[in-house]
Amino acid sequence: MTGEVDDDNVTVPVTLSSNPDDAENIIINGTQGAEGVALNLDDDRAVTVNGLITIRDRSSMADDAETYDLNQAVGVKITTPFTGTNISFETGLNIDISEILGPQNNDSDNDGIIEGSSSIGTAQRVGLWVDEAITGSLIGKGGFIRIDGNNARGVQVDDDIFENFDFSTAVHDGQLGGIAGDDAVGVEINANIVGYYRQRGDIDVRGEGSVGVQVDADATVGNGMMLDAGVNATGYSLIVAGSGGGPSHGRDESDLEAAEVNANNNERRRGSAAVDIAGNLPGGLIIGGKANQVLTGLEALTLNNITIGLTDEEGNRVDISPDG
Repeated sequence: MTGEVDDDNVTVPVTLSSNPDDAENIIINGTQGAEGVALNLDDDRAVTVNGLITIRDRSSMADDAETYDLNQAVGVKITTPFTGTNISFETGLNIDISEILGPQNNDSDNDGIIEGSSSIGTAQRVGLWVDEAITGSLIGKGGFIRIDGNNARGVQVDDDIFENFDFSTAVHDGQLGGIAGDDAVGVEINANIVGYYRQRGDIDVRGEGSVGVQVDADATVGNGMMLDAGVNATGYSLIVAGSGGGPSHGRDESDLEAAEVNANNNERRRGSAAVDIAGNLPGGLIIGGKANQVLTGLEALTLNNITIGLTDEEGNRVDISPDG
């Protein structure tokens, strides 16, 4: 997939082993093929992916648009072990799994804010799914992933990566957010990464129980995890610019009828953790690239002086609190 305008669009699922012709984009109407996979990386070779991958449930927002059954959907799935080769996603990569209109008749107070989940589907929807091991590195140079779907995953790593997972690809399209749906996860690590995991692209997940980055208890990221991006997980489907959170209705809650209060509660739902780490990080966690680093000799001297000030001559900790 090239993203080049001189190449044609493809409207059926693509498998790498079939040696497909170059294509500008992949545009799939509804769920097609096994698991609804648009691009199946099933051949062990160096891979570069660029361009748009769209899986959608209707042709447009028009009332008379053609509609399609959208259940399971996967943008890119790695289904064979990659040995000694790198997989690279270029800056033009855009994976978009879309419910074009989303839930209907889900705004009882007619304030333009969805009550409950902003997505309909509950079938498995994944932007990038690593289902077989990668001996080399997985690199995302840019682009974005955006998905409508409850229980969706922007990236799901279910098998080991033996070098690095360096991801500048955002789970966020800059306009509509990243993942819209309950119990969704931006990046989920369920297997080992022997090298480092570095998240450079922003992540935005909106739905009850949503998580930005999740490292499973059975997973180990050997050379450390670095978060160099914004990570957001919220239960609100709408975040009001300049506010401290979700929708504001401009009326005191005591003035509202019971049905209106119930509607508001269904609009103000809770996400989960922005970052949820249950696994092992032997190399540590760095947030913003500078946490827990001593960068200069002066910093080292200052930290040493603090340590000296907190201990007595026998090495016991000294209580320096006001009441100590």
